Amino acid sequence: MNDCAFAENNPEHLNVNLPDKPPLALDEVHHFGPLLPQAYTLLQSDFNMSGIETEWPVSFGENVFELRRIVADKIASSGGPTTEAFYRLLYRADIRETELKNALNNSVNSDFITVISEILIIRALQRAYYREKYRSKH
Repeated sequence: MNDCAFAENNPEHLNVNLPDKPPLALDEVHHFGPLLPQAYTLLQSDFNMSGIETEWPVSFGENVFELRRIVADKIASSGGPTTEAFYRLLYRADIRETELKNALNNSVNSDFITVISEILIIRALQRAYYREKYRSKH
């Protein structure tokens, strides 16, 4: 069983050597792969607590790009930015309006939902990073 599969099946048992800083982009995820299961759980919770209750696959797939597709599908099927639940999701995930505008302005080849999906995943990875980092210190 690979490390990601083990961590996904045993999220409370992560033995992760964390980098010094949290992820800032999806292309950095190779450093944070073991945190993907925690990020996936956080994303599910954020969506549900925001009123976007939807069925999630048991697994997020093989990599962060499959996860991005899942999150994008959830955003699209929820009605996206035309709903109040979408804005509750952004608030719950602690996504600032300036962060959102910067990402949208800097994305050349991506559509709105893909950009939002990446922001949500990065933020979930950051939250998982800090939880793991400070849990390890105790």
